[in-house]
Amino acid sequence: MAGIRGRAGRTLRLVGVLFGMLVIAAGGTLAASYWLYKPRVLVFAAGPEGSAYYRFAQKLAETVAANSRSIRISVQATETPLAAITRLGKLDADIAIGRTDQKFPTTARTVAVLEHDVVVLVAPKASKITSLASLRGRKVAVTGPDGQNEAFAKRLFEAMQIPHSAYSLQTVPADMRFDRLIAQPGAQAIAPAGPQPAYHAVLAIGPRSQFDTRSRVDQPDRRPALNLEVQGLEDAKAIERRVPGVYAETVEAGTLTSSPKWPPEDIETIALYHELLVNRMPSAVATELTRMVFENKEELGLDREFATRIEPPETDKGEYVIAHQGAVDYFNGDVKGFLDRYSDFIYIGTSILGVVGSLVYGLYSWTTKTDPVKSSLLARDLLIIAEKVDGIDTLDALDKTEDELERALKDVLVGLQENRFSAEGLDVLRLAYDHSHKAIAARRRVLIRNDREAARKLALQAAAEQADNVLPLQPRQ
Repeated sequence: MAGIRGRAGRTLRLVGVLFGMLVIAAGGTLAASYWLYKPRVLVFAAGPEGSAYYRFAQKLAETVAANSRSIRISVQATETPLAAITRLGKLDADIAIGRTDQKFPTTARTVAVLEHDVVVLVAPKASKITSLASLRGRKVAVTGPDGQNEAFAKRLFEAMQIPHSAYSLQTVPADMRFDRLIAQPGAQAIAPAGPQPAYHAVLAIGPRSQFDTRSRVDQPDRRPALNLEVQGLEDAKAIERRVPGVYAETVEAGTLTSSPKWPPEDIETIALYHELLVNRMPSAVATELTRMVFENKEELGLDREFATRIEPPETDKGEYVIAHQGAVDYFNGDVKGFLDRYSDFIYIGTSILGVVGSLVYGLYSWTTKTDPVKSSLLARDLLIIAEKVDGIDTLDALDKTEDELERALKDVLVGLQENRFSAEGLDVLRLAYDHSHKAIAARRRVLIRNDREAARKLALQAAAEQADNVLPLQPRQ
């Protein structure tokens, strides 16, 4: 019965261990699947609600949700575009858009150039305004929705070593017509009544996507505008070298109007880039984000407003913003497969699985293994045999008891060989065996002596009975 209960207990422990291993395997599989296939949510700090940045971010979030399995985008508004860059630097956001005249976090990386803000000079014909230096002593209007463009214009003048006292700048709404801003000799006679233009030139700064709708000369009365001309900046290359984040740009003929062409020929000027920035993003995630942008760039652009000419970022190390390695991999065709991407994790997981397997095997061995029984614990069984000896009355029963003792000793020897019994307490077992063996031998002598005494008495009794049966001899007469 004890053996059956022992086997049943081991079976239950084995079933428990196998069930535990199954639970661990299932839990590990579910955890790995959740980790691998759960989309990563990226926070996009997108500037004020309704702005071009914000609407682009919304389009990108919708595109990613429809086409990507590994990432999602959460669009969050900020008070200003600069606040979005600040959040990116504090790691409160994963994505933001910034113009290269802003100060970016040193850890920021770019995955795409969304837009070019081109700088052009609009001035009366024959005014000889062709560069920043030619604006000395002039009153200049700077187009823009806020003071950001004016601040950038002051940086340009400072880089070209033109003192603030040598010019006058003022921000004007971006949608105002040039001919309403610039004083043109001889145009007063045909100008409508009201305040006369007060600026010598306009420093127009705006996205190329908007140029087709901002010519301000495609109006019913274009005669004053035709007296204006668009100029680039002769010192564009010098400005590019001196001012970080500024790039030389070519504006093609007819960019502003096609009939008549305005400008009439290609002009060289400068531009600022609107870059899609990320911060501390894994390469695989940046690669997927880049893929979403460039495989869907036609749908992401805001028609005639923003991001209609999305371009790859510059990969030179000396660029104002370094391209993210994930974006570089995408453009170079070095997109890693599953095994390449997660090889380190697979290696670590395999190592952990080996450790877990060893622990499970150890647990299995511990639960299924029977600890060796101390030999001293078997001494009591041998002493019980010795205690039974005194009650044995026959040599046959004593022989059976002796056989039982020998079997117990043999079982101990085999158990020691099979590690079922330990050698601990073996001396006690030996003493118990010797005691039992001596008790049997002593009892055997007693039984033999008793048998001999009984035999002698029986012999004497038989002799006496035989003597009584013999008749006495009669005397002779």
